[in-house]
Amino acid sequence: MRLPLTDYQPQCSEDQPQCARCTRQGISCHYPDPLEIDFRNENTKAAVRAVSLWRQRAAAVPSPLHSPSPSPPADDLQHHALATFYRDFGCTVAVSNPWLEFFQMLPMLHRQPAGNPASAQAIRALALAHHARQQQQRQRQIPQLEILARTEYSKAIGLIRSQLQTRNGVPGTDVIVSVSLMGLFETILPSSASGEGGGGEQQQHRSWQAHQHGAISLIQQQQQQQQTQSRGPNATEEETIDPRLLKFLYLLMIVNCLNARSRPQLPLHLWTGVLDPRLPAARLFRTMYHLAQWQADLDSWMDAHEKPRNISNPAILHLEEMIATLIQADRELQEWESHLPPAFHFYDRPATPQDHLLLQWPGAPRRVYVYESSWRAIPRTFGFAVRILLARNLLRCRRWIAERDPDQSGVWLRDQQVGALEVVEEMVGHISRSTNAIVGPPTAGSDGLGGGRGAGEGEAMRGLAIVWPLSVVVGALQRNPGVRDRVGEERARWVGDALLYVRQLVGSRENDG
Repeated sequence: MRLPLTDYQPQCSEDQPQCARCTRQGISCHYPDPLEIDFRNENTKAAVRAVSLWRQRAAAVPSPLHSPSPSPPADDLQHHALATFYRDFGCTVAVSNPWLEFFQMLPMLHRQPAGNPASAQAIRALALAHHARQQQQRQRQIPQLEILARTEYSKAIGLIRSQLQTRNGVPGTDVIVSVSLMGLFETILPSSASGEGGGGEQQQHRSWQAHQHGAISLIQQQQQQQQTQSRGPNATEEETIDPRLLKFLYLLMIVNCLNARSRPQLPLHLWTGVLDPRLPAARLFRTMYHLAQWQADLDSWMDAHEKPRNISNPAILHLEEMIATLIQADRELQEWESHLPPAFHFYDRPATPQDHLLLQWPGAPRRVYVYESSWRAIPRTFGFAVRILLARNLLRCRRWIAERDPDQSGVWLRDQQVGALEVVEEMVGHISRSTNAIVGPPTAGSDGLGGGRGAGEGEAMRGLAIVWPLSVVVGALQRNPGVRDRVGEERARWVGDALLYVRQLVGSRENDG
């Protein structure tokens, strides 16, 4: 019989799974997944905000008798918002790659609302939020857009709860897709970004993190359910998560873990099991996953050996092994880059007035890289960012050794530090010169692989793709002494301004990377 835990606040966690009272009685404590609790709390608060904002904005909408230009009908707004969303997020781009597959599955989910009720609502909510943001940027606000967006968002929350109850808490693809989209919703909706919904940017980032953690928690539940049930011939399609969804969530998870220096919550084999090993990005993704693990291990080890300041040679040996691991990973990444297929190659040319507005600002690179298409530029640019993180971790290891073992601070250590700084400086240049290829105006392609870029297709996705590499550069400039001196103050300011511009353009969060 379980004892009531009313008079005592237990401090239970994965590290301490039992409280004192239950330990004495020999009873195991079991508490819900904290990520799931966090996600459900965020959804409850989001529903309250949605109702409140809907009422405020509904009251503020002027009467048609006093409005010089009445708002278009709701059906027309939704149709136009969906078309714009599909175009800007690459849902209709005629290119197949892991960066786009998740968004390319959304039109099909929306066309089949009977089997995907929650995701259909979430797609409409996100499309309306994106359209509202566009209208705000063009100073042509339509108050009805946010009302409709919040209404669809609230409906999606209700459908998610209903589906989880029907399936005894075991999620399917539809529910997890909906949760992932709802995280994007709060970052895009203008009132969330401006703080009208309460909490401003901090609440915006909090909601994003809660929904992504919630999606990860739902995948963990689904995997646990699969392990407890035998996969017989009557297994339904809903029992497995769509591979396109897994790829998308894993990429978001790894980027978040690299930014937060935390350990990935999901195992690598789920990701590699759905990745096509022939794709150039597959090897890069594995390196990113391992780097997130190495960073978490490194921080845990340094915290455990913070004192005493003078440590023994065996302790130093552990860091030297980590240094060797990071150096080898950098070599393998260079080898990967050198063997990329010709379609992913580039050439450089002088920047011109016809390039993106970013290239006209002080500190912008004088030469830019030209790729076959913007989508071809993404894997290599992500590789540049990963090499910066590898070099930064090398600098962290060497600095830690130098502070605690002065005898190691010789010529070898200084040479290694200079080498890492040179890598960071080189990668900053590569990312700067690749920015125009991803977000800039259309370029002529010999075989049309640009995927409709001239028509503006995938603009939001291309903007999101450059956010993380630019944020990695900004992190290196801010936290690593010597990098800013090498890059130059004007280029450093340009990178910061470019990152701010792209974030404002796509509704990205401050800490998303």
